[in-house]
Amino acid sequence: MKLRSNYVQTKLACSCLNARIWLKAGIFIGLIAFNSMFLSGPTRSVLGSPPQIVQPIAQDVQRSESLLTLEQFEAAAIQNNPTLNVAAARVQAARHQATQAGLKPNPTLGIWGEEIGNADSALLGAYIRQTRLRGGKRCLDQKVKEHESLVLEYQYEQQKLRILTDVRTAFFNLLIVQRQTQLTQQLNEAQTTAAQQIKKLYESEESPKTDLFQAEIKARQTANRARQTELARISAWRELTAIIGMPDLPIENVVGSLDELPEIVEWEVVLNNLLTNSPEILAAQAKIEQANAAYQQALAYSVRDIETQFSVGHDTFTDDTFGGFQIGIPIQRYNRNQGNIAAARAVILQTQQDLRRVQLSIQRRLASIYGDYQTACEQTKAYTDEMLPKAKETLDLVTEGYREGEVSFIQLLASQQTTIDLTTQYLQTLQTRWISQQKIEGMLLDNSLDP
Repeated sequence: MKLRSNYVQTKLACSCLNARIWLKAGIFIGLIAFNSMFLSGPTRSVLGSPPQIVQPIAQDVQRSESLLTLEQFEAAAIQNNPTLNVAAARVQAARHQATQAGLKPNPTLGIWGEEIGNADSALLGAYIRQTRLRGGKRCLDQKVKEHESLVLEYQYEQQKLRILTDVRTAFFNLLIVQRQTQLTQQLNEAQTTAAQQIKKLYESEESPKTDLFQAEIKARQTANRARQTELARISAWRELTAIIGMPDLPIENVVGSLDELPEIVEWEVVLNNLLTNSPEILAAQAKIEQANAAYQQALAYSVRDIETQFSVGHDTFTDDTFGGFQIGIPIQRYNRNQGNIAAARAVILQTQQDLRRVQLSIQRRLASIYGDYQTACEQTKAYTDEMLPKAKETLDLVTEGYREGEVSFIQLLASQQTTIDLTTQYLQTLQTRWISQQKIEGMLLDNSLDP
């Protein structure tokens, strides 16, 4: 009985001892968890809300709603063009990476034990280890990522402008082709009627055979031309619907005005606007800021971090509780981050030169597009102020002469042909003006579906 009583007392003492050890360790761990959860929060980002990924329009909506105006096509393109969602996803990913970069490193929590195999004693305890970042590394890491996110946001705006420019140029191209189709159909009807009338005259021996052959050839030519413009209209429609991400839309005639021309913009105004507000310029400037932040980041990584460790333990033999700590700091004998610092300086120079490259690229592209724009503006003015009014007046005089029997039917057809040809040339010039105008307003950004 005495031995059993001693055994029970020893067992109870061990149980109490273990309870005290784990109670102290639990309190210690709880304090650590409190510190980790409430005293080590992430660094807040200063960036606003990123662009949102939008869902494409459902197929039943695509087929039930007609798209006729430029505004409707623009809205559909923003909703359906997949490249914009790709750009928005990149911005969101960069924002999350910026958040991650601002987080403190997690502490390491563990337990330790020594002399566990001894019969009457053991050393047991717990520890926490934490790396203390110095030099503002965490803040600079997040700053670099935020600048990267800003660059991606400007690239998102570039892509949005590319989409809108593509939609607008394709839309006005379709408007021009629709007008050309109407003209060629009118000319085809007139030439077909003329060939039929001349055939009747030939059969009644009132017109030579050469007039009949000439009229039939012209009728065939205008029929081919009408077919070509109709195929061009179909092709222009398919191009427009592909840009907006709805290629299965049935072919329709779009609604818009070609005659309400915007005011002519001077070269200096256009160039200054591009060099100030172009997303390409803003992105290049943001890359310079990112490079400067990366240089400060490289300098910060030359500052040595401190690793601290705190522990608490218990000696089961003496029933003593004790604590300990360790502080470690690296000796910068070989690595002082000098390679990354030098590389960061080189990247700053690279981004500065890249900004200059973008500026020159914009001026080069603008020179070509503005040349087309300026030429088209002068030509459309010449057509509307002089050539088209004279052609209409000439056609009216020839028509009146035909009614009075002073002008032959062939001469009337030739005058109509001249007027329609002149109108077609005017539409081609108008097309160049509208497309170059849209490219200028779109900051020279287009080809949205190219990788």
